[in-house]
Amino acid sequence: MKIYRNKYFGLRHGRSVANQQHIIVSSLKYGIKGEFGLTREGVEDTRDSIQIARDIGLIDSEIHICCSPFSRCLETAELLREVLQTTSPIAIDDRLRERFFGNFEGGESGHYKTVWGFDLINPSHNENGVESVIEVLNRMKEVIFDLERKSVDRKYVLVSHGDPLQILRCFFEGINPKEHRMQEPIENSQIFSF
Repeated sequence: MKIYRNKYFGLRHGRSVANQQHIIVSSLKYGIKGEFGLTREGVEDTRDSIQIARDIGLIDSEIHICCSPFSRCLETAELLREVLQTTSPIAIDDRLRERFFGNFEGGESGHYKTVWGFDLINPSHNENGVESVIEVLNRMKEVIFDLERKSVDRKYVLVSHGDPLQILRCFFEGINPKEHRMQEPIENSQIFSF
């Protein structure tokens, strides 16, 4: 198992309007729009999750925040700054964006299961124009490698999305990334240590 110079945490965005409406919003074009931000429930759950993580000592105000440019993640990152009362700026990194679901963009969220079925067969697949598991893994790993090159003994919270975080978690745990959806799911507002 590789030893890292920094400590990494994941935070999946809170429940969003897209989650509530059961639609897929995976492109930057739509994902950055405010209309696809957090729901009221998403704000409350995220605030509660961060407070619990702070209270048990998982995270503190010394963290550095790296965030997907999607509005649902930016709103989540702002809540993280607010609750932890940190002055750490939010570093927006496009590589932490949502996995692109191709032809399913704007469609019903039930299509995720179709994609995940193909993932298990071939993690390099681009069926229906979907970004492959391997493509997601490579961009997420690059975030970690860049942070490892530029700093030491820092705590980073990566504010991102379900599939990218699950795929990255597989990398950290030495699990074949094609099995990312066979692992325990990362829920909305969930904070965890890699």
